Amino acid sequence: VASYHIPTSCVKGTLLYGNSNIACTVKPSVEVCTACSISSKTQWPINVTKVFSLLMPAIKSEKLLTAFRLKFLVSQFINGFKYFDAEVDVWHVFSEQIKNILLLNEVPQKKIIQLQHGVNEVFFLNNVQSYQSKSAQEENVFLYVGRFNKFKGFYTLLKSWMSLPESNSKVLWIAGENQSADPQTERYIQQAVHRNDINWMGKLPQEKIAAMMQQAHCIIIPSEWVEIGPLVFHEAIAAGCDVITTNIGGCRELASLYSKKSHLYEPGNVSQLTKLITSFKYSGIKEIPVTQTQHYQKVLQAYQAAVQ
Repeated sequence: VASYHIPTSCVKGTLLYGNSNIACTVKPSVEVCTACSISSKTQWPINVTKVFSLLMPAIKSEKLLTAFRLKFLVSQFINGFKYFDAEVDVWHVFSEQIKNILLLNEVPQKKIIQLQHGVNEVFFLNNVQSYQSKSAQEENVFLYVGRFNKFKGFYTLLKSWMSLPESNSKVLWIAGENQSADPQTERYIQQAVHRNDINWMGKLPQEKIAAMMQQAHCIIIPSEWVEIGPLVFHEAIAAGCDVITTNIGGCRELASLYSKKSHLYEPGNVSQLTKLITSFKYSGIKEIPVTQTQHYQKVLQAYQAAVQ
């Protein structure tokens, strides 16, 4: 049994097409995946890099630089995934998109089981008075939980928030650690630490993150790559939060699942995110995601069916 938890089948590890923020819906091939890799690296349009890919030889020699061996390495990657899939009896996926990705990789549909993440009980906000308390507050608390990486959208989030004047009506809590080597993000972090409306919480254990979510009104998930089916989205809903996120991959699918509590914008679009933050009003709506126990039961049932 294999869980598709990271972009295992994508040469670039992003599941994005070319140099765009568009989720890939193309059947993998040596030529297309080579062109996609070149497009991402050079920022050239993929229609241009497809020509380069067709003309490139597949050179095996280890004496050459990776750039000259790219087409050969891509073919090895694609074949490697096929060999891996041959050893897998059942794939567990967390979104319709990943199911389609596996189908594009010629994985038989009967091998694919789509599940939802399960949420630990510590996240659930079951008390009706707690929802009412959140709704009554004049200050809206926004929360970001994760790494300070550009592909997670952290740069876009900071740029958006820093474009707003400090206000008594909203505050941003940030939980996580700095794993960014990006100079642009670093500059915004240095400016953001002086804002009175941004609180830096550091890296926290699960219980404290759950407690923060239960106090927050809105989780911002600004990812600029294809999330497989982000658990943090389900956790936020369980904790009574609304969600602002990007309209791509697993985030888009979960926004459809929790449509009354979700707001979407284009990845990397600072002005759209800023408008959503400015106009945000807490819904106060209660949704009940799948619990961790329910999820484990479904996983176990699928596993037992596979070994019979």
